[in-house]
Parts: sequence; C-alpha cells; structure tokens
Amino acid sequence: PILYEDELLVAFDKPAGLLVAPDRWDKLRDNLMDQVHAVQPHWFNAHRLDRDTSGVLVCAKSPAVLRLLCTAFETHRVRKRYLALLHGVPEPAAQLVDLPLAPDPARPGRMHVLVGGKPAQTELRVQQRWPHYALVELLPLTGRSHQLRVHCATIGHPLVADPFYGDPQRPGLATLARTALHAQRVELAHPGHQQRLCIEAPLPDDFVRTLAELGAPSA
Repeated sequence: PILYEDELLVAFDKPAGLLVAPDRWDKLRDNLMDQVHAVQPHWFNAHRLDRDTSGVLVCAKSPAVLRLLCTAFETHRVRKRYLALLHGVPEPAAQLVDLPLAPDPARPGRMHVLVGGKPAQTELRVQQRWPHYALVELLPLTGRSHQLRVHCATIGHPLVADPFYGDPQRPGLATLARTALHAQRVELAHPGHQQRLCIEAPLPDDFVRTLAELGAPSA
C-alpha cells in the first residue's frame, strides 16, 4: 500500500517478512525494490527497514531527490517513531538508552554493544503495560544497524519474537510470528517545498491481534 505520494517522493507501507532491497547472499529472494523497479525503474529507497519490520518506507522518484533524502537521514534530520512489544516492563518508563554499537565478530551480520563503537542513542517511552509485556515507543536519535533491537535486549527487555537478540527462554505470542517492531511514523522536511511532512502507517493486523490477545493493559 502507498501511504503518501507526490511528484518527488512516495512512501510505502512495507509488510513484515519482505526485504527492502536484494539480499546480499541470495539475489533471487523477493524484495520490495525489485517489485517497484518492475514498474518504476527510477525510484529508489532512501533508507532501510529490517525484513521483519513493518511500516513506513520512503522512496525518491529521482536521483536528485534521493541525494537530498539520504543526506537528511544520514544527518539525523528525519524523526522516526517505532512501536515495539517488549518482554517485561522497562523502568524507568521514559529513558534514554545511550550505548555504542559495533559489528559482532563472533556473530556475522549482528551487532553488539562495544565501548569505542559508533555512538547510538534511543529514546524509549512505555505506552502500555501488562504483567509480562510492554508496548513502547522507540525514537532513534541515531541510525545504526539493528540499533533498537540491540538496545532493548541490552537493557533486559528484548523484542518479542526477535530471532537474533531475543531470549529463547521467554515464550512468544501465538499471534505474532515475527519480530515485534513497526515503523509507525516518519517526519521530514519535504525536499521540494521544505514544509514538514509526517507520514504514518497503521498498526498491521498481526500487531492488532497480539494486543487484543494480551487484553486490557494495566493502569
């Protein structure tokens, strides 16, 4: 589904389970940009989402706009809001997770916290809580690979159903078969008129069903 479109850019509601771009190892795996390029060969994604992450993905319709958007993302002038379901309830309910990250040499393709790694900061705010779970708002102030997943796991509250950084001793939820992370909102200065543009993606069905399964949150 298209969440927003004008003459310069387009934003898709990427479903969970779909790669954004061709896989590094398996070029034949289905991905969103191959589907887009079959119809619009000059559109390109300005950022990425993990395969299991759903939500807003912004694409440029020309190389010039792509350069502007990529610069905005790289210089942290784009505000992103994610919703995640965590094991346990973080305390305090609002906190800044400030932990540097680097590739994990023991596990290729994964990241870990490392003194001397690249700076990484995430604002975390609990939105709803249950006895063993919490729905949280995550606001990344930097854009490191797997940042949100590693930060949440490191503070002791991994994302539900995260195969990389989750806790195998903690049970998942029957209605959620993928990492519980949704890119809910992207705010940026429009590359044409420079007015603030806010693009939002509704909660996908699997998230809605999972919250219904958990029942009414605690006060």
